[in-house]
Amino acid sequence: MKRIFKFLSLFIASVLSILLLVSLVADAHWDGYADDDYGSYNSYKLPYNSDFPKAYYPYAQRPDGCSLPWEEPGLHDKFQFGSYEANFRPACYEHDKCFYTIGSSFDECSRNFYAATRAACEKAAGESPVTTFFSGGISVATCYTWATSTFGAVWSDGGWTAFRAAQNMQHRYMAWVNSILNSSKNSPVGYFDNGATVFYSDGNTHCGFVSETHLSFYQKVISVPNLGRQDPNNFGAYTGACVMPTGYFENGGTVYFSAGNGSFCGFPSGEAFDSHRRSRPQETLWGRLDVAPSKFLTYTGVCE
Repeated sequence: MKRIFKFLSLFIASVLSILLLVSLVADAHWDGYADDDYGSYNSYKLPYNSDFPKAYYPYAQRPDGCSLPWEEPGLHDKFQFGSYEANFRPACYEHDKCFYTIGSSFDECSRNFYAATRAACEKAAGESPVTTFFSGGISVATCYTWATSTFGAVWSDGGWTAFRAAQNMQHRYMAWVNSILNSSKNSPVGYFDNGATVFYSDGNTHCGFVSETHLSFYQKVISVPNLGRQDPNNFGAYTGACVMPTGYFENGGTVYFSAGNGSFCGFPSGEAFDSHRRSRPQETLWGRLDVAPSKFLTYTGVCE
C-alpha cells in the first residue's frame, strides 16, 4: 500500500510541477485589478503601452499566481487533498515579482521559491517534520515532493530563458516609465556622450560606460536612441558604472560570469567553465571585455 501511495504522490507532484512551470513563463494575470489599470506612481496613472500590455507598476508583467494563461488566475494556488491544504499563491507571486525586479538573480528567485513552497507545506501540516499520512494517503511528504520537482522545473533551461526575458523587459519598461514621469523635466531616455564618456539615461538617472565593449554588451540588452552630445547635468543623478548584464565574458585569458547585479565570479579552469555553462546554456557569451572587470564590478570569487 505504501508503494501505491508513493507512486501516486510522485505522479501528482510531476503533473502539478508541469502546470506551474507553464504558469511561470506564460502570460500573466492579476486577479482583483481591472484590465485597463496599469498602476500609478505618486498618483500619476500610467497609460497603456502595447509593448507592455500586462504591466502593472512597478512590474512590466503582472504577477501571475499559479495558473495557466487560459485559466482563472490562481486556479492552482492550492495543493489540496482531503483535509490537507497548502497555499502556494504567495510563493508564485513572489517568484514572478523576483523575475521582474532589476538586479535580482535567477538563483535567488528560484531558491526563494523553493523555500517558500516547502514553508507552505509545513504551515499546512501544522508541524515539521511530518511523517503521518493524511486523508487518502496523501501526506505532507507529497507536498515536499511537489515542491522539489517544481524547483527542478523552474531551474531548467526554460526557467533561465524566462528570467533573462523578464529582466530585459523590465529594463525597457522602467526606461519607458521614467521617460513618461520625467517628460516635464526634459530628461529623455537613451545613450549620450559628453565628449569623453558615453552614458545611458533611463529618464531619471544616468550611468556611464568604462569601455567600448562594456557599452556594446549593454546595447545588446537595451535598445534606445542615441541622443548625441549632451550635458550630463540634464539627466538626473549619476549612479556610477552601468550594471553589466548577465552572461560570460573573457578578460586577460580568464573566463568570468557576470551575475547582472554588479558582481562577477571567475573560473579557475576550462572544466569549471564547461560545468557551469552546461547548467546555464541560455546565458549569453559576450566575448572579450577590453578593460579589467574589477574596474566597475565586484569580484565574488570562484564561480560555484
